[in-house]
Amino acid sequence: MQRLLIALMAIGSILIVNPAALRAQGDGRAVDPASGPHAIDEPAASPIASGTSSSHPSEHAQVMNSVPSANPLPDQAPPVRTGAIQMAIAGHASHGVRKQRSWCGAQFALLLLGLLGACLAVIVTPNAARKVADHVSSNARRDLRIGVFVGLGLLGVLIANAILLNIPIIKVLWAPIGIMVAFAPLLILGFGWIAAMRCAGDCVARKLNRTGEGSTFKRMALGLFAFFLANVFLGSISRGLGVIGLGFEIAVALMGLGATVVIASGSGFGRKA
Repeated sequence: MQRLLIALMAIGSILIVNPAALRAQGDGRAVDPASGPHAIDEPAASPIASGTSSSHPSEHAQVMNSVPSANPLPDQAPPVRTGAIQMAIAGHASHGVRKQRSWCGAQFALLLLGLLGACLAVIVTPNAARKVADHVSSNARRDLRIGVFVGLGLLGVLIANAILLNIPIIKVLWAPIGIMVAFAPLLILGFGWIAAMRCAGDCVARKLNRTGEGSTFKRMALGLFAFFLANVFLGSISRGLGVIGLGFEIAVALMGLGATVVIASGSGFGRKA
C-alpha cells in the first residue's frame, strides 16, 4: 500500500512539473520529458530564427509567406498597369484627331473666305480682277518679286501701326487712322490673292483639258478648291507638307499683290518678264 501511494505521488509530481505532457497526450504527440517550461524573462525562440522547423507544414508556410522577400524574383515583379498605357495611347490618338480636325477646319474657313472674296471681286471690280489675273499669267516671276517687297513693306507698316496704337498719348489721336491702316494692307493682299486664283484656276482647267475660257468666278472657285484639296491632303499626311502647300498659296497671293501694285501705279502692264 505504501509503495502504491509513493508511485502515485511520483506520477503526480511529474505532471505538475511538466504540464505539457497532458497537452501532448491530448494532441497525440510525443513530448520530450526533459523539456521544461520557458523562463518568464526569456522569450520563446522563433522557428525561423533558431533554424528549426515547425511540426505543422501549414504553419511553416504561413510564417514564410509573412516574411517579405528582400530580392524578389523576376516573376514576382508588380503587374504592368495596362489601363494607364491604354489611356495614354487613346489620349495621344484623340489629340492627333483634334489637330487633324483643326487643320481641316482652318482650310475650310479659308475656302469660304476666298469664295466670299471672289463674289465681291466679281461684283465690285470685275475688270480689275481680270487685269490682275492676266498680268500674273504673263509676268508671274516679276509680280512675285514685287509682291515680296511690297508685302515686307506692308508688314513694317502694320508693326509701326501697332506700336503707335499702344502709346497712350498718341493712341487717342491715331486710333481712327490706325484702324484704316490696319485693314488697308489686308484688303489689298486679299484682292491680289483672289485675282491670282483666276490664274491658278486656268492652270487647273488646262490640266483637265478645259481649254475654253471660263467665267472669272468659276476659274477663281476652281483655283480655291484645288488649293483646298491639296492643303487638306498634304496636311493629312504631315503637318509640314500642309504648311508647304499653304506656302505655295501665299506665293500666289504675293503674285497677285505685285500685279495689283503694278497695275495701280500704271507702269509695265503687258510687259514680259
